[in-house]
Amino acid sequence: MSQRISRPEVHGAPALPAIHAPSEGWGALSVKHIGILHHPRLPAARLLAEEIAAWLAERGVTSRIDSALEEGEKLAHLNHQDMVITLGGDGTILRAARLSAMYNVPLLGINLGRVGFLTEFTPQDWQERLPAVLKGQYWVEERIMLRASASRQAQPLGTFDALNDVVVGRGELARVLHVEASVNDTPLTTYVADGVIV
Repeated sequence: MSQRISRPEVHGAPALPAIHAPSEGWGALSVKHIGILHHPRLPAARLLAEEIAAWLAERGVTSRIDSALEEGEKLAHLNHQDMVITLGGDGTILRAARLSAMYNVPLLGINLGRVGFLTEFTPQDWQERLPAVLKGQYWVEERIMLRASASRQAQPLGTFDALNDVVVGRGELARVLHVEASVNDTPLTTYVADGVIV
């Protein structure tokens, strides 16, 4: 059983589990099926994904490589993964969080970006640290996520899960937006702006 730091869900959005550094004796479940999401515009990310997949196969772990820009049914297999490894920066983790939220699958980030605040491993240390994770020597931290719904003139445009923030922008429109914000169906305020970050 994994050790979790539980935090409440926000507005019906699932909490995001994130795998953290190996910690002996925590007794988490072993890992046998891994999804790998790589940043498609970083050639090094695809190469590292293939290297990790081969390394995992040598250890009897199945894996599947996908671009972090995939959507919908192409990523339905995430529901059957024990974890997802992301290859990129914090932006890749944020996107993976949105894509995997409905499956409640933990994420483990390998930083190929600049900051890497949300990532746990580096390209230099993953081979040294990943074996402990495969043995279940890790802990899971759950992060609060947001669920945002957008509509225009009472017509639903969609519902979106996000980690950290939701951006409502005007896109290609040349005029300002009128954004009515509510929390749990209780009106909060109306913004007139180029965009709003929640």
